[in-house]
Amino acid sequence: MSGRGRLTSFIIIHHPPIPSFELPIVVGTVELEEGPRVTTNICDAARDELELGMPVEVCFAATTDKALGVPLFRPVRA
Repeated sequence: MSGRGRLTSFIIIHHPPIPSFELPIVVGTVELEEGPRVTTNICDAARDELELGMPVEVCFAATTDKALGVPLFRPVRA
C-alpha cells in the first residue's frame, strides 16, 4: 500500500483524559488510494487546517518496542 489517502471524516476528542495520549485527539477515517478505509489518529495538523477530502500520508509513532510503530496519518505538505 502506498500510505497515501484522503480524509473522509474526523472528530476531535477533548474529554475524558486518556493515559498516554495528549488531548485533544483527532480521530479520522482515511480512504486509502487503494480503496480501503482505516480509522486512525490524525497528527501534525491544527484543527483549523483539517478539511474533508484533504490528502494525507502515513507516519509512524514510536513505541516501547523499537521494532514496531503505530501508523498515524498527517496532512501531505507541499
